[in-house]
Amino acid sequence: DKHYLCILAADTPDQNLTQYFPLCNDFIHAARLRGGNVLIH
Repeated sequence: DKHYLCILAADTPDQNLTQYFPLCNDFIHAARLRGGNVLIH
């Protein structure tokens, strides 16, 4: 199974990405608990 998490963020210097950290951390943690891998791009 493949699971995806898409973050819609502008590619600009003023884009605040810290708001997405908790969501991304949860996604990565869940994948690791399943024994899966994560590709961040």
